[in-house]
Amino acid sequence: MQELLDAIHQFMFLTRPKPRTGDLSVGERMVLRTVHQRAKSDPQGILPSQLSELLGISRSAMTPLLNALETNGYLVRQVDPLNRRQIRITPTEKTDPSRLRRRQLVDEAVAQLTSDEQVDLANLLDKLNTFLAQEEPHA
Repeated sequence: MQELLDAIHQFMFLTRPKPRTGDLSVGERMVLRTVHQRAKSDPQGILPSQLSELLGISRSAMTPLLNALETNGYLVRQVDPLNRRQIRITPTEKTDPSRLRRRQLVDEAVAQLTSDEQVDLANLLDKLNTFLAQEEPHA
């Protein structure tokens, strides 16, 4: 079991975004990734307060991150049509260059596996992701 955990950690380490690769900071990448993930399940967008809570970042620290991402064209802030006092955040089509490089690196690594190994890996990761998605958020 420890060997498996070590292998997962090593893979995550080797494919992690590097600090200041591309034009986004680590914090900006975390916010952008979370906005993209939320947009898959809620195309209406996410509230800044929800982002702060999910990422454990204070609202005052969130504002400059959102400002930078909006200025650089990575996300849009819009007034919620149902509650005009709220702002919804949605991603744009612009992609973080480090995300593209990471995707290419993972694609190249997965290409080293046979078709059967790729299917097995996808099934196992789906099983782990399903379990983790059902768990309460970890402290």
